[in-house]
Amino acid sequence: MVEQEPRGFPAFARGAAHSRHRVLISDNPAQWRRTVRAFFQEGLALGEPCLCLHYLISRRSVCRCLEAVGVDAEDAQNKGLLTFLSAEEVFNQDGVFSPTTCLGALVKAGRSAVPNWGGPVRVVADMNWAADSRLNHLRLLVYEDMINRRLLPHFPVNLLCYYARALFPPAFLQEVMARHKSEVPFLEPIGAGSGLPVPLNGGNGHRFSLAAL
Repeated sequence: MVEQEPRGFPAFARGAAHSRHRVLISDNPAQWRRTVRAFFQEGLALGEPCLCLHYLISRRSVCRCLEAVGVDAEDAQNKGLLTFLSAEEVFNQDGVFSPTTCLGALVKAGRSAVPNWGGPVRVVADMNWAADSRLNHLRLLVYEDMINRRLLPHFPVNLLCYYARALFPPAFLQEVMARHKSEVPFLEPIGAGSGLPVPLNGGNGHRFSLAAL
């Protein structure tokens, strides 16, 4: 069955200039803590709403990371600037995954978290729920493609996807990397003997700063 792309995207000003689709592939807890902390800390400092779709990354761990660098996570949540939703509930509703439904659920989650979604919004999407399902990973790649084609041109969204290296086949993770505009620097190549370089900046030339170490 061919997936139909969702219709009815709002007529925002072109969001591509403010949109990014990046990926973190790592099994190092310290790395994802630093990355998510820096990502959200920067967004909150700019007044950008931040949405965390959590799975392996827990709500508590994100709040503790932010509080460690002086960010009042509770205050940010009370102001509607920091929102947490279950990634599995958003993406894998009723145990059924469809790339189209998944993309629509992401848009719905964004609208729910940020009712007046017209400016930049930051999203961390913990994609590791997919490793614990019977999902055909090729369908997940279709979803990643649809993010690039259908979401980024219309919504000013800064999206960071997180995949735990140990939970997915190396060949699949290489395909995931190819569908993201840039990669957060990772600590070692994907897969033993893969020969993949360790990128310090992504394919779009934007260096990802981990200033809040």
